Amino acid sequence: MDASAPNMLRWPTGVSLLLGIGAQKSGTTWLHETLSSHPNCRAFPIKEVHYFDTVTNLTRAGYVLMFKRLKALSARGDAAGALAKVSRLVDLVEKPGGNDQGYIDLMTEGLAPGSVALDITPAYGMLDDAGFARAASLGATRFLFILREPVARFWSGVRMMAKLTGDAADPVEIAAREIADEALSASGERRLEAMVARGDYATTLDRLQRHVPAHRRLVVFFEDLFTQATLDRICAFLGLSPMPLTDTSPRLEGVSATLRPDQIERATEFFRPQYEAVCAALGDAVPAAWHERFARGPVAA
Repeated sequence: MDASAPNMLRWPTGVSLLLGIGAQKSGTTWLHETLSSHPNCRAFPIKEVHYFDTVTNLTRAGYVLMFKRLKALSARGDAAGALAKVSRLVDLVEKPGGNDQGYIDLMTEGLAPGSVALDITPAYGMLDDAGFARAASLGATRFLFILREPVARFWSGVRMMAKLTGDAADPVEIAAREIADEALSASGERRLEAMVARGDYATTLDRLQRHVPAHRRLVVFFEDLFTQATLDRICAFLGLSPMPLTDTSPRLEGVSATLRPDQIERATEFFRPQYEAVCAALGDAVPAAWHERFARGPVAA
């Protein structure tokens, strides 16, 4: 998009847009539910809008997801307004225009000054340089990036995959360990790389820092997320009044299970470059859980 694009786009006065990004299993569902309860925030009818990753041809997953959600809304029969908005979103990504005005209008229309529209789509963390530049160029956009200790995030994702794809007769822990073994083996390297694409913190941090001004980006850690102090930081970043923290439970964590010690060791070494990149970029802000994992060797997952 041309650098002059923000001057050609119309924004409601005093309204901003939050683009929430993060790796899979990093707390974005909790963030969405929590901010949606703020009186000055408005969520879209579906949590993951998938606008930028679809119009930049990063993935068709968002496009497919939209149709699934559209069908679900249609079946409910009690959400005509929500259905209309999602239908407009589908039209936007099916026939994108010359700029992103339609997206801005869809997300912000009817909002009063001081309001924040929410688009919390973790996949935006995988946008390339052009995608980040495009989203940042819109003007009143703010980016919130959530990081989670890489091995714990990987294992949470594996457990979810095992639950969704495994045999109901098999314990999830056994199925999950089998998936982890395959992913961490030499023959499974491609699968592992695909599974961790959303966890490439080093690349996402680099693109955020190069394309998004410092005052319009905030990086927080999953390990610190469910605290009043972090919620206060997020509200201040968005220009919102403080809100009380009433729910500190992570969402969609899945069943309890553990990696074997040898799997922990292999996963730790695979993700060590991400740990080192995050430490280099964020220094003392990195939580102790990360150092316990990588600086002192494998610990229980």
